Amino acid sequence: MLERDMRRQVVKLLAPLGAFAVENGGAHPGTPDVACTAGWVECKATNQWPAREATPVKLDHDLTQQQRIWLIRWDRVNGRAWVMLNIAGDWLLFDGMTAAKHLGNATKAELFELALATWDRTPKSEELVQHIAVA
Repeated sequence: MLERDMRRQVVKLLAPLGAFAVENGGAHPGTPDVACTAGWVECKATNQWPAREATPVKLDHDLTQQQRIWLIRWDRVNGRAWVMLNIAGDWLLFDGMTAAKHLGNATKAELFELALATWDRTPKSEELVQHIAVA
């Protein structure tokens, strides 16, 4: 799945929270892809898991340093942000600080352990809203 397609899906799933896509070209560097009344969501995707269990998961477009800094700064001022991964059809939701610290260095098993929620399919709107609205 391409990240732009994923972003459209996340906006649709979070429609009950007034979600909209953020065009980062003119926004502050590192700003996440989706905004909603509950906070911000960065979308990341890749088509396959690593072949070896011990190999750290690399995304097609890993979190940039600017995105990591944004997530850390937002967390420090008690802002709410998440990172949603779609890897080979698996969806994983992380709080922003956990994602900033671990994405790019964690294995598949570690990512599943660190995630706030996981789905082996596209989550239903109410499932994702439930995790974001109360997280």
